[in-house]
Amino acid sequence: MRRSRLILHPVRLRILQALASGEHTTHALDERLADVPKSSIYRHLRLLVRAGLVDVAQTRRIRGVEERSYRLGASARLSAADVAGLSSDEHLGMFSTYTLSLVQDFAAYLGSRPEPDFAGDRVGYTEVVLHTTDDEFDAMVAAINAAMKPYIDRAPRPTTTPRKLSVITFPVPRPGASPTENEDATDSDDPAPVLAGLTMPTLIAAGTTDIQVSVDDAALLAQARPDAAQCIVEGMNHVLKAATLDPDSQAQAYMDPSLPVVPALVDCVAEFVLNDDE
Repeated sequence: MRRSRLILHPVRLRILQALASGEHTTHALDERLADVPKSSIYRHLRLLVRAGLVDVAQTRRIRGVEERSYRLGASARLSAADVAGLSSDEHLGMFSTYTLSLVQDFAAYLGSRPEPDFAGDRVGYTEVVLHTTDDEFDAMVAAINAAMKPYIDRAPRPTTTPRKLSVITFPVPRPGASPTENEDATDSDDPAPVLAGLTMPTLIAAGTTDIQVSVDDAALLAQARPDAAQCIVEGMNHVLKAATLDPDSQAQAYMDPSLPVVPALVDCVAEFVLNDDE
């Protein structure tokens, strides 16, 4: 399994995020990930240890029972080589996993206080557009990393507060530029022309609560292939699970592997296959 898929799995990502704050025993991880079955936590821990992403910090016996403490491994980060060759859909799926984990963490913060104090807790979320050359941007990132390093390397103290700082960067279209003037605004990832060129039987399925690909997107595909079978599933999200548009519902659907595929989709696929065989 490639490292990118190892790290950007909903449960494994949460384990790594928990260990980013320091060593944790298996019991402590159970408490941090209370909504995840213990057997699932242990299984994912074994995968992370085997891949070198997590290390066993120490092992001790408590009342005859062996308990291990875990810490982040030296290579618990994705490199450019780790994500090389991934498709746009794979990148979007992994990005969705990451952002949903942020939603869950933020929901946990809000739920931990009767009345959140953004000013007192130093909480905020915003975005800006920077106009820089590549060299200027690299220099800025290096300066930010240098400023953060002493606090990243610092061990927890009674007087300090652990804080999450999430950084997402990507280029955006230049103001007033036409699509052809923006390197990232090409139609190479538009599936409609590709689908139009196919002659095989096709089923276009979409869910009404999919936060990545909308029903309108499915309609555009249907315009490209008017002969394709269509199936719009009420209440189905991007991972084919039942969910509402509420962030908590979406996060649960993405992160709980025990949730079944929406039965209505199974019926659609079965009907499509059977009709195609006739």
